[in-house]
Order: sequence, then C-alpha cells, then structure tokens
Amino acid sequence: MAKAKTPFEKAASKILERRGVSETQWKQEVLEKAQFDLLRGKDKDLEGYIYQREREKLVFDEIIKH
Repeated sequence: MAKAKTPFEKAASKILERRGVSETQWKQEVLEKAQFDLLRGKDKDLEGYIYQREREKLVFDEIIKH
C-alpha cells in the first residue's frame, strides 16, 4: 500500500498535472539536475550533506564493530 501524500506532495502533483508534466518525469529531471550540479561542484549544500551522512555512517559502523 502506498503511503499517503503530504499536503506539499498533493499540491505539487496538482501543479505538475496542470503543466502537463508527469510526476515521474519531474522527479527524473530534478534528480538529473541535482546529479549534474553535484558533479560540476555547483551544489555545495548537497555535497556537504553527503559528506556528513557518510561521516556519520563511518563512525556508526566503527562503533558497531567494537
């Protein structure tokens, strides 16, 4: 069973529907842009988030080992 959409998800779906864009297509375009921006060094916030998440994973994995 699919999870219920949040109010923002519902509103965004309606806007996309009015624009004639499928949610699947929109998601793909958003991810592709984010990926290219990251690879080009244009999204420092996302880059920082990724590093922080991986640091936390590294530390937690090490704690679990010991």
